[in-house]
Amino acid sequence: MLSFIAISLTLFSLAYFSNITDSPILIASLGATTLLLFAAPLSPVSQPWAVLVGHVVSAIVGVLCFMFFQNSLVSLAAAVAFSILFMYLLNALHPPGSATAMGFILATPEVHLMGFEFVLSPVLSSTLLILVMAFILNNLIPGRHYPTNSYRSRISRSENWAVGKAVFEESDLDNALKEANIFVDISKTELNKIYQLAIKQANQRRLGEVYCKDIMSTTVVKFEFSSELQEVWRVLHVEKLKAAPIVDNFDRVIGIITVTDFMHHANLHESQKLESKMKQFLTRTHGHESEKHEVVGQIMTKSPVLVSESDHIVNLVSTFTEKNIHHLPVVDEKRKLTGMITRSDIMRAFALIRM
Repeated sequence: MLSFIAISLTLFSLAYFSNITDSPILIASLGATTLLLFAAPLSPVSQPWAVLVGHVVSAIVGVLCFMFFQNSLVSLAAAVAFSILFMYLLNALHPPGSATAMGFILATPEVHLMGFEFVLSPVLSSTLLILVMAFILNNLIPGRHYPTNSYRSRISRSENWAVGKAVFEESDLDNALKEANIFVDISKTELNKIYQLAIKQANQRRLGEVYCKDIMSTTVVKFEFSSELQEVWRVLHVEKLKAAPIVDNFDRVIGIITVTDFMHHANLHESQKLESKMKQFLTRTHGHESEKHEVVGQIMTKSPVLVSESDHIVNLVSTFTEKNIHHLPVVDEKRKLTGMITRSDIMRAFALIRM
């Protein structure tokens, strides 16, 4: 139903704002474009560059072919062939574009008299209108984004430490598709996503049923919101820890404190000596009022990333890399702290399993 509404609004708007009624083939071409924009918005042939350039270049080709060959089968064949060629060269393959090239040749004499004005209106104006409506209507649908930013994006290298995960770039996908001599009607990042999910499933099958509760550290150093900075820093130093969870009275995780948090709030980047700066920051202020932070809850990282005891360890790879973190508190269904997992725990588990 939503697709019907979107396509209807687009076609009614085109009929109202654009002079395309004299070219039924062009209307059919734009209708096909509308279908692609709303039914396959992630496809490379549905992206703005392909849609706009595809129609405009094809319209120019159609006008030129009519000038050379008039209204004949030769002009139709040449229009289709050359429109495909130029769309391919410009990396703007858009199937309805070839119909646009044919549209001018099959149009009425009144349209033929327009010459290259046909390229500007109705082709360019109608195409722009379709793209505007595609942007508005597609982005009203939850979870859908148009245009897709991933179409020309580079594939992230952030997960190259995952077990069994190959690292490749966009050019590698291009070369693979050329070697296979196939055309895939999805974006390169979507193709990469499918590959990564397949690798994830393969790793999970190979690693077996290993969950967070199986590898987490159950003896966890933790603090409360009111724990004093000096004491927390001392414990982290003695235990050689880089992070620790902050819990409430019910042992539910409310934050995490890291060495980086201390360094940031102590302004260690300033010119004052580091040791004296940290000592000044940690020392408790006497009296009932203070202009600086006194307890760990004031400098902790709030809303930390948490994982469940029942999460498979393969899922943690992307969590660690995408969030750029090194420690993950493990909680039960009531958000109560049950353990901690670090990157080292994951790599150690992978190594043991592979042995």
